[in-house]
Amino acid sequence: MALVVAGMSLTAVAQTEDYPVRENSVQTNGFWDNWFISAGGGVQVYFGKSDTHGDLGKRLAPALDISIGKWITPSVGVRLQYSGLQAKGYSYGDMPFSEGTADNKGFYKEKFNTMNLHGDFLWNISNAIGGEVDRFWNFVPFVGFGWAQAKGNDITNNELAANVGLLHNLRISDALNVNIEMRSMFVNQRFAYANGSNGVNVMGTITAGISYKINNVGFKRASDL
Repeated sequence: MALVVAGMSLTAVAQTEDYPVRENSVQTNGFWDNWFISAGGGVQVYFGKSDTHGDLGKRLAPALDISIGKWITPSVGVRLQYSGLQAKGYSYGDMPFSEGTADNKGFYKEKFNTMNLHGDFLWNISNAIGGEVDRFWNFVPFVGFGWAQAKGNDITNNELAANVGLLHNLRISDALNVNIEMRSMFVNQRFAYANGSNGVNVMGTITAGISYKINNVGFKRASDL
C-alpha cells in the first residue's frame, strides 16, 4: 500500500515540474488518467512444511484477484490488490486448521481461507525495451508487500507477506486486456501454524481475468524542448 501512495505522489510531483524530454518520450499523464481495474480467478497451492505428504492435485484450491491501479508512465505502474480465497494441505498432528482424523502416519488434511491485501510496483518490460506500441502481448514483472490472513475453525492468523510475479497483458482493445497472472506469496510458516516459526512458506497462484482501463487511456508523445 505504501508503494501505491508513493506512486501517486510521484505522479503529482511530475505534473508540477518541467524537464527536458528525449526523443520518443511521453507526457506525464494527469492524476486521474490511465487507471485500471481488474478481476481474475484461478487456482493456488500452499507449500507448507508438511504439505508434500499429499499429491499436488489434492492441494489445489480456488483463487480470486481484484485490483485497482494506475500506469504512471508506459513502463511504470502501481496497484492495490486483494488476492486469496482458500488453501488446502496437510499438517503433522492436530493443528488449528486440521480437519477430520489422522491417517496411519499421523497426518491430517488441512483447509483454511486466505486473504492477501498488498501494494505492488509494476514494470512493463515490453514497453521499457521496445517502446509503447499497440502490441498484443506485454510482459509485466511485479514486486510488492502487504498483509496476509489465514482463517479457519474460528481461528484467525495475520502475517506480513512479500509478493513477486509476472503479469501477461493480452491487448484486446485500447481499454480492455485479458490478464494471465503468475504470483508467489512468501510468508512466515506461522501463517498456517506449522511447527517452528523461522521458516518461509510459499503460496503459488495462477489466475486469468480481464483488466479495464478508465479515463484518458494511453500517453501522448512529448515534444523536444
